[in-house]
Amino acid sequence: MRVDFHLHILPDIDDGAADVETSIRMLEALKQQEVTSIFATPHFLLHKTNIAEFIAARKKAYQELIHDPQFGEDLPRVYTAAEVAIEPEISRQNCFPLCYENLSAILLELPRIEYKHWMYQEIENIRYGFGVIPVLAHLERFLWYDPKDLRSLLQLNGIAVQINAGAFERHAARQLIQELYERNMRVIVGTDSHNCDSRRPDFDILDSVVGKHRFRKWMPWLKENQEWFLSQERNHV
Repeated sequence: MRVDFHLHILPDIDDGAADVETSIRMLEALKQQEVTSIFATPHFLLHKTNIAEFIAARKKAYQELIHDPQFGEDLPRVYTAAEVAIEPEISRQNCFPLCYENLSAILLELPRIEYKHWMYQEIENIRYGFGVIPVLAHLERFLWYDPKDLRSLLQLNGIAVQINAGAFERHAARQLIQELYERNMRVIVGTDSHNCDSRRPDFDILDSVVGKHRFRKWMPWLKENQEWFLSQERNHV
């Protein structure tokens, strides 16, 4: 069993799949890569919308996808989630509807600005205020942060990390993955795919890398973390 924990597959809701046809093609590609389930994670930006409007739009896009005649039972099962931008006051919102469906975890994207302590505080407030696991989205994209700031985030109790499958082919990202492995951090993988062209589903890259002897040790660790993550069932309504 393989799960994609981060991708933009719902049609016409963000900068991901533009239409259902693209969504179906993405699902077919994921099926070929032995993916059985995916979590659709459209962007949630508090400064652009509110949670009620976002949930309504996500539901509409989800229904459009699963009721399309091309959406067959042999395709990966689709669950909902969100990629939540960390902004000031995000922890004051009702974050439960943004969590991974049925799981006690939420995918959070760091801002592309210089690190500030309020970012840590917002993550910590979500962690303890809602009792959920904060998952840092594609952390390999934030290696330009000061190393001491990244280490500070990774020391937050209960934190998890999401790495993009395509990152496994990059040297700097592999250094980060090795550090996470040595720390025995909780790490899950997603493709962060948006289409079937420039940002395609790419678990094949991960498979190519971990198939090499020196990286083979990562696979049992990643599988164990996937199983652990999927066992974190939500206790909240």
